[in-house]
Amino acid sequence: MPFFKIAHTYAERKQVRQFWENMRKQAEYISDEYNRSTENAFHKNFYDNINFEQEDFMKRPDFFEPIRRFQWVEM
Repeated sequence: MPFFKIAHTYAERKQVRQFWENMRKQAEYISDEYNRSTENAFHKNFYDNINFEQEDFMKRPDFFEPIRRFQWVEM
């Protein structure tokens, strides 16, 4: 018995297109979930490792914005 069936009618072709469109959406969702978690972990680690020394505050010109500590916001 063959693994696939050749679609001959318009309804069968539409059903095949719909099936593969759903597979693409599911793969995109899985990929986005994986990338989001790894990117968030990388950025959280990056911002947690930033160290500001006291002398950096003293050398800063007055017209610069004040330095704020980073707060990680979960999305």
